[in-house]
Amino acid sequence: MVKPIESKYNYKFTGSNGKKLICNGISGTIIEEPELKLTSEELSSSTRSFLYNHYFINQGQDELSLLQQRNQALEKTKKGFELTVSMHGECNFRCTYCFQDFVNEKFGDAEQERLLQYIEENLVPKEPLTIHFFGGEPLLAWKELTRLNDALMALTQKYQCPYSYYITSNGSLLTEEKVDYLSRHNVRHVKVTLDGPAHIHDQRRLKTGKNKGSFEMIMNNLAEAIKKIPIVIRINLDQKNYPHIPELLDIMKQRLIPENGRLLIDYNLVYDADAGKMEKLSYDDLDRLQQVTLEKGIALGMAPLQKSRYCKFNSPKSRLIDTKGELYVCHKSTKLGMGTLPEVVTPDKDLAIEVKNKNDVVEDVFYKVNPHCSDCNYLPMCGGGCSFLSIKDGKPSCPSWTKDVEKYLRTQYANQQLSQLQANKINIVEVAAHG
Repeated sequence: MVKPIESKYNYKFTGSNGKKLICNGISGTIIEEPELKLTSEELSSSTRSFLYNHYFINQGQDELSLLQQRNQALEKTKKGFELTVSMHGECNFRCTYCFQDFVNEKFGDAEQERLLQYIEENLVPKEPLTIHFFGGEPLLAWKELTRLNDALMALTQKYQCPYSYYITSNGSLLTEEKVDYLSRHNVRHVKVTLDGPAHIHDQRRLKTGKNKGSFEMIMNNLAEAIKKIPIVIRINLDQKNYPHIPELLDIMKQRLIPENGRLLIDYNLVYDADAGKMEKLSYDDLDRLQQVTLEKGIALGMAPLQKSRYCKFNSPKSRLIDTKGELYVCHKSTKLGMGTLPEVVTPDKDLAIEVKNKNDVVEDVFYKVNPHCSDCNYLPMCGGGCSFLSIKDGKPSCPSWTKDVEKYLRTQYANQQLSQLQANKINIVEVAAHG
């Protein structure tokens, strides 16, 4: 009989409350560290069975094979399409860090017909469809967005496919009429970017110097919207706005009522061009801010502990679609192009343009685990890193948290506890309301 050993994917860390904890990467399970060793024969049979079933211990299995089996099981739950659709190339803001090209062009009727045909030809009955409405500013094309969304709901109902959608917006056009529609049609969430309190935000979101006061306009919109729909606040961090984010958190806590569980904060580190060179904030900086956020009772939008791939764009059925109907893997560049939406088929017209099913960059980089990652103990939680950033030298682009996994897990655990507490509060309120 092979002697049991502890998994190489076990990560020990200390929680914010001082408890000694262990996370297993394959199962994503977190337990309190027992006084005895995990492999001790003095542990009860039920405890040993739990540890074995959640991969904390093994008896000679190839753990990379176990991880691959887990990933295959996770992928089965991610079948279907995950499409990002640029509804409008223009934006009414000019954020200082934005990478968009600001083309005044909508995702119009012709492109919608092509997209609907493309989806219907490839959608598998009863498999999910997820749409991310993006831009530019997608709410500039509100009529087109709702028309497409209504058509997608009808199409997925026809094939009994689960359908979900979400929107990334600057929030300035998130009016009561739009929120009512989104609430009635079960939007997953609206993600709105804020850069800091008013005196910081308004400086960074200008369009030819005219967007003064945009912070107040957006906050007023969000204060009403969050009563009806989930909101994710995206905060792009650099050295200039970082010191002011705690003030923004206090404003949000006061005005956006996070107690209802509809608010999540999503932090994103960006390069700071004002620093004189392209430096970015460290993971320690991010972790400190995340801890402040949790201490204020606001939950974080964090990646799951179990990741079969780094992001949705590592799936063969994920695409970014621009306003012209051009398809890309994840970034609008010729190197990552995947063809064009096919022309609509009519009785007198054959299929004119085929969507590419293969792209050497996609095949070699995006859909396979980088060989450098196979022996990495953090692979179960990382998913292989950003494939796009690894293209240049072929090496993995490791997430910043791999430099201090204990801090990452401590924050993950604290966020799970806060999210569960908020979910329990919502359930209690709902029971009381319907009791």
